[in-house]
Amino acid sequence: MPQIIPIRDLKKTSEISELCRKAKQPIFITKNGYGDMVIMSMETYERTMFANDVYRALEQGEQSIKAGDTMDAFDSLREVKKKACAISCSFPEMHTMTWMILLNISSRSFKAPRALL
Repeated sequence: MPQIIPIRDLKKTSEISELCRKAKQPIFITKNGYGDMVIMSMETYERTMFANDVYRALEQGEQSIKAGDTMDAFDSLREVKKKACAISCSFPEMHTMTWMILLNISSRSFKAPRALL
């Protein structure tokens, strides 16, 4: 469930910082009862930005498939696995997402989008 706090509570910086780390999700700040800002821990921000990059790459891949810009899937998977290992080492919590993407790519067809490479 999302955390929502009034803007006046921002004066309690150490409590807000602790709340951000514990929540592991964005915290919504209201002003006069309306949404005004969103704050989050650096860990949450980095995880969110990584996920956005993954979704952007998947969208590019979908467009590449529609345009017919594909390559042999086995060659593609070799390249993607190399990159996935590097990503998994940098972001261990994203390991599962990385392999889900690989499975999604390999199960679609024997052609893979060039945009993912």
